[in-house]
Amino acid sequence: VTMTNRDVHILAFATGSSKVPAIGFHPSPKLTFVHDEHKHLPVAHTCVNELQLFVNAATAADDDEFNYYLLVALMNGSVFSTI
Repeated sequence: VTMTNRDVHILAFATGSSKVPAIGFHPSPKLTFVHDEHKHLPVAHTCVNELQLFVNAATAADDDEFNYYLLVALMNGSVFSTI
């Protein structure tokens, strides 16, 4: 499987690893959609390989808005803090 740069950044953000291990991930990566009107930035739980995306009026109505929040999260993901 060939991954783009964006794929690698998303994988690293969600799991803490920029490559798929030879034996795979344990636990398997998980994508969760959370309905919350007050949160916008994606959240990663690297210990359990989970990426949470927040679905609300702002992120669902406008692809540019969703892409902006995803990009902000990816660019700041290596900080390991609350944004």
